[in-house]
Amino acid sequence: MLNIYIYKCKTLLAIIAINYRTLHFRISEILHLYNVRTEKNVKIIQHITIQGRGKIEIGTGTQLGVYPSPGFKRGEFYLEARNTTAQIILGKNVFINNNCTIIADRSTVEIGDKTLIGPNFFCVDSDFHPLDPTQRLTSNYNCQSVKIGENVFIGAHVTILKGVNIGDDAVIAAGSVVVRDIPRGVVAAGNPAKLICDL
Repeated sequence: MLNIYIYKCKTLLAIIAINYRTLHFRISEILHLYNVRTEKNVKIIQHITIQGRGKIEIGTGTQLGVYPSPGFKRGEFYLEARNTTAQIILGKNVFINNNCTIIADRSTVEIGDKTLIGPNFFCVDSDFHPLDPTQRLTSNYNCQSVKIGENVFIGAHVTILKGVNIGDDAVIAAGSVVVRDIPRGVVAAGNPAKLICDL
């Protein structure tokens, strides 16, 4: 009986925290986050950190974070559009699980409508440091946009690196590291991710 009571209390506290975070995000957006635009019915479930001077757009019906799900209490959502030329665009009805990191340094990271993404997702448009060892501490590096199509299913612990385009309806298996384009309607897996089969 005591276990049931404790469980209900924990669930209630989590629901209160979710509602508070969503409300806090909306108030912060109105007062401070001039570069963030959200459409209606956006749900921010996990604690979120937003950084940078670029533009962030979150489409209608998109949900960031999941409860209950691993990492809900210990992790955070991190969105950074670092420079004024950077953009993060999340389409409509995008669903991303906990502990997501998306960094657009100087270009664009775009995720299409109805895309589902598992926990511990990591996506960047940059190497952040030159590969040339003599230039390693300079800012002489390139950025390339990342585009993830519509209705894509991305598993847990996936990393997507700069310049990658993923076609509509594709599936990226858990644990994959995507370093080159993935065509539409296929399953890709591995490090580096390779075509496994057509859907």
